[in-house]
Amino acid sequence: MIKNLKKTSLQKQSFTETKRLLLDVITEHGRIIAEESLLLHLNISDPKERNALIFILHLIEELDHFIHQNYKKAWVSVLFKEELLHGFVSQGKKLIAEKNVPLAAEEFLEHFKKTEFYQLNKNELTDRVILNYLELTVEIEKNVFGHWGLSLWKEVKPKDVGDKAYLVMKHHKKPEHYGTITEMINKAKFDSRSAYKETVHNELIKDARFVLIGRGIYALSEWGYKPGVVSEVITEILKQASQPISREKIIEEVLKRRMVKKNTILVGLSNKTLFKKIGKNAYALA
Repeated sequence: MIKNLKKTSLQKQSFTETKRLLLDVITEHGRIIAEESLLLHLNISDPKERNALIFILHLIEELDHFIHQNYKKAWVSVLFKEELLHGFVSQGKKLIAEKNVPLAAEEFLEHFKKTEFYQLNKNELTDRVILNYLELTVEIEKNVFGHWGLSLWKEVKPKDVGDKAYLVMKHHKKPEHYGTITEMINKAKFDSRSAYKETVHNELIKDARFVLIGRGIYALSEWGYKPGVVSEVITEILKQASQPISREKIIEEVLKRRMVKKNTILVGLSNKTLFKKIGKNAYALA
């Protein structure tokens, strides 16, 4: 049946044009493309149109299905180099693992083009082919912010509310109230589940990745913020300095760690059991 359809369809100009378009698209993507990526590239979302296109793909003799456990379901054209794809994925995983953070597409391209593998194969590895290969593999995935990382990483596929809060805050790059953090989680649309303020707040309290730095305001501990009341933060600053520090410098350092008012810091400094004034404007531990 399929053979007969191929013979009759090839005689129709519309099929010939469609076939040429599909082969051109697949060729420029490295002679392979994931089925879903192809449909997205052609802006096809209607179920009937999707089924029609997939049917046509089956009719094209120069195309074949590519089924592999490490890749998404794809279509390949003649002269596809499977070893090039495998080599790229191996190099890509190594690069991302070394950087140890998800990378934006531009960052990945920049670092990848410095590798020996790219230099040996750059005639075949255009930017489009590289990004298409990333889309193909299941071992490297893109998170909701478009950054590529290893699919096992929580920063790529967060498992719970804590992971989601961590990822949105790392992307946001500044402290926020837990209510705002909840809104950011829901806006990111990690999945169909909604986050609730109470749940997010409870997670922020118990997770060491977060630190309370103001009234309901949380930061990532990796940013250098420290838990504790202002006097404890001042004590740590003076211990690290091992010498008296000016009032202005203490205020500056506290504000790097906590979101508090300047007067709150001055009240903390006035605690004579903890701190002593040296000269006109410096302080040391009592």
